[in-house]
Amino acid sequence: MGIGVLGFGTCPNGTARAAKIDMHATFFQKVILCALAGFLAASVFEWARVFVEGADDALNKGYKHRAVLDLSH
Repeated sequence: MGIGVLGFGTCPNGTARAAKIDMHATFFQKVILCALAGFLAASVFEWARVFVEGADDALNKGYKHRAVLDLSH
């Protein structure tokens, strides 16, 4: 088997093989992954907060409607 482009080996039919080198994430890639994970966690937290508020309002709608004394002010 000959040496192909950029030092990668070639198969007998001429196609290039992938290099057998361990790939590690760079620091910048890790920062981007952490930022994405943090954004997704914050999004899920915010969605859950809004969902619970909406469910709470839906459950208490009848009580607020029938209140004799309006204490919201």
